Amino acid sequence: MPNQKGRLFLLPKQLKALVGSPSMSIHVNELLGLIPILIISAYFLDGILRFLHQFCIRYVGVATVRDIRNKLHEHLQKLSLSQITKEMSGAYVSRVTNDLIAVQSWVAETITTIFNDSSKAVFLFAWLLSVNWSLTLVAVVVIPLFVIPVVNLAKRLRRLSRKGQESIGDLSGYVQESLQNLKLAQAYNLENFRDKKFQNLNSRLFSTLIKTVTIEAMISPITGLVGACGVAFVFWYGMKSVAIFQITLGDFSSYFLTTILLYEPIKRISRVWSTLQQALGASERVFEILDQKSSLTELKPATHLKSIKGQIKFNNVAFKYSDGREILNNINLEINPSEKVALIGPSGVGKTTLVSLIPRFYDVTEGNIEMDGIDIKSVDIHSLRSQISLVTQEQVLFNCSIKENIMFGKPNAKEEDMLNAAKKAHVIEFAEKFYEGFETIVGESGARLSGGQRQRVALARAFLKDAPILILDEPTSHLDSESEKFIQEAIDELVKNRTVIIIAHKQSTIDNVDKVITLDKGMIVSVLNKKELLKSK
Repeated sequence: MPNQKGRLFLLPKQLKALVGSPSMSIHVNELLGLIPILIISAYFLDGILRFLHQFCIRYVGVATVRDIRNKLHEHLQKLSLSQITKEMSGAYVSRVTNDLIAVQSWVAETITTIFNDSSKAVFLFAWLLSVNWSLTLVAVVVIPLFVIPVVNLAKRLRRLSRKGQESIGDLSGYVQESLQNLKLAQAYNLENFRDKKFQNLNSRLFSTLIKTVTIEAMISPITGLVGACGVAFVFWYGMKSVAIFQITLGDFSSYFLTTILLYEPIKRISRVWSTLQQALGASERVFEILDQKSSLTELKPATHLKSIKGQIKFNNVAFKYSDGREILNNINLEINPSEKVALIGPSGVGKTTLVSLIPRFYDVTEGNIEMDGIDIKSVDIHSLRSQISLVTQEQVLFNCSIKENIMFGKPNAKEEDMLNAAKKAHVIEFAEKFYEGFETIVGESGARLSGGQRQRVALARAFLKDAPILILDEPTSHLDSESEKFIQEAIDELVKNRTVIIIAHKQSTIDNVDKVITLDKGMIVSVLNKKELLKSK
């Protein structure tokens, strides 16, 4: 051993003798040309490898989150309305965005650390065993003292991470609600009230984040102190073993140096573990949605509807929300093909819920619904909905062009068919006045269009789809007289030769129907046919 150490000190002298020897065939001029190229090449190669390393690691993180986000959005589209409306939409947006960003950060930043430091730790631990296995077994006793505080703090971090993500979701939902109802807040001078409520939500998030930061700050000094205690114990025990000649001083020196080297990768792994717990807290909320099965079940094998007459039959139908509220009870109703039916009654008696059961936005809790004699639960849900056109009072439009919003009725339709539907719904009258015509972007929820214009686009979509069953949910509500005139003309054209269900409050909407059904307290209280309607007038 002493001879080997002495040779290390001779290396500079030997190098001087070697390079300065006349026998060296490499000349200074050759070195001037070769060495700089080698230096630049080495750093260039190092840069490429570093780039590839960083790119690949971050690509894995980004690609993982992309795939999860795609699956999450796809899964959300399949859930029933009763499952989605349990939370504010902003909370779901937060899960798709903020929660997954936390997962992406963990994947991108910790894979390298786990791989490299775990490999180092295993190698160094194996070396410790080879040097002195009995001393290593004693050192292993210290590991639980190192792990226990880290695990306990990490559990708290996981709970706080979940709580923090929930608070971010509440905050996102509140901001979204504020923007959607900005006109109302300003009209009623609610700015201060809304600000205070936002500040309370933000303070709750701040409190959670401060607790998270406190625990994160505690992990490093705690692991440092526990690690120092472990190293000190190994040193005390090892030197005691040296004193009683159980181990040589040389072996212990090698062992102790390796113990110190082992301390750093373990410390880094403990920090990664805390980061992992935060990512798990966020990912739990994501996988809660992915694990949630749709309440809309299909009987197997599912039936595919090609063409139907349009008969609809409700058999002892009842419906309750998940919170137990009974909305509909003992509904027995038959609507014949090409029949026009109006549903009337006070607000909140279940009219919209009743028509929502037909395309299976919700499922009945009792009884069943048949379409042309087929239980709709046995029909493929996409096939079922392809037979139904829906125009609601909310005038739902996507943030894209007028043309695209109409084309959602039949995405593979020809331009000529789209223009024909737009003409029937009186969309051409206002669309051609825009500089970009049908390519005009309507804005979020159709904000750049008036209520009447949005409703006409929705009707054009229904014209283009040309489904045998049409559901109109108070289509002329909240409209001015001019818009109502255009829309009523479009509806009169749209209802021809198809089964129609209209939810109505205005007399003008139900003048030409074949049957009027009155609902009250979730039950059908009267059904009047055309003759009975004429008598009642």
